[in-house]
Amino acid sequence: MSRKKLNFTDLQLLETIQSEYADAYLERIQNKSNNPNNSMVYLPIDLDKIAKKLGLPNGEPIFQRLYRHLEKKYGYKNSDGTQCAFFTPVAGEDKNCVSFAHLCAIVASLKDEQKDLKITRWIAIAGLCTAIVIPILIELLKVYFLGGKP
Repeated sequence: MSRKKLNFTDLQLLETIQSEYADAYLERIQNKSNNPNNSMVYLPIDLDKIAKKLGLPNGEPIFQRLYRHLEKKYGYKNSDGTQCAFFTPVAGEDKNCVSFAHLCAIVASLKDEQKDLKITRWIAIAGLCTAIVIPILIELLKVYFLGGKP
């Protein structure tokens, strides 16, 4: 396996899960009574399926990223001390579950951050171009209008 395939971003991983399981999540919340665990929070995902979508041979790198990295980053404790996991290997009878609503909020937040970074980058590029072009224009205008030496 090439190292490049392991270099997917958190956003790429989470967007892949979101696009793959959005319909299942909507169906789950619409048919609450048909849900055997009656859980609206956690949605089981097929790690091998997600891995294939990202060009990986199996779900182990996906599990490691979700459990070792993203769970630590996005899991939290409520004010009453109860733990709210972002990803859990077991939730009732289900395996490899994500808090899907939480995942969607994280994707939206990461997209906003990415958009903000692009805007900031373009502002910096515009400032750099201005800093380069203005002195050149001033010198050219001096030569053109004042007949001076550049």
